[in-house]
Amino acid sequence: MDHGSHSFYLTFDWLGSYPISIAAKMSNLKSGKYDTEDEFTAALVFPNGTAHVHLTWTAGVRKAIYVVEGEKGSITMEDDALLIETRNGSDLTDIEQRSITSDWADASHAAWFNPLFNDFRTAIDRSDYAGKEAQEALLCVQLINTAYRSAEQGSRELPLAYVLQD
Repeated sequence: MDHGSHSFYLTFDWLGSYPISIAAKMSNLKSGKYDTEDEFTAALVFPNGTAHVHLTWTAGVRKAIYVVEGEKGSITMEDDALLIETRNGSDLTDIEQRSITSDWADASHAAWFNPLFNDFRTAIDRSDYAGKEAQEALLCVQLINTAYRSAEQGSRELPLAYVLQD
C-alpha cells in the first residue's frame, strides 16, 4: 500500500496515460508471522504500453531502480544515477549519463509531501475537490486493491473499475 503507489503514479506520468488492467503476484517469506507481503510483482496494461513493477522488502539495501524502454531507446534510473540510451537511426546508440537529486532514500518524503499539501490547500480554496492528484490517488488505491484480488486469483489479469481519462 505504501511503495506501490509511488511506482504507479510515476508510470501514469511517464506513459502519459492511465492503466486499464493489472495482474499481480505477492508473496510472504514468513507467512503467518507478518501481515503484509515481502515481494510484489505486477504488470499494468496501459492503452499505449505495459509497465512491470517489482517491489521487494527482502533486499539488503534501500534502492530505487526504474527502467523505461521504448522504440527509440531507454531511460534507466538507479537512485541518483540516470542513464539515457537513444537509438540514432542505425544500430548505434547514443549514451548520456547524468546525476540527479531524487531524495529516494528520504523515507519521510518531506520534499514531496509539502508541495502536495500546498496544492491540496489551493484545490480546496478553488473548490476543486476532485483534481488530478486526488483522482490519481484514488486510482493508486484501486490498483493496489485490484492487485491484491489478482494475486488471490492466481495472478489473473483484472480490469480496473475506475479508469481516468487522459
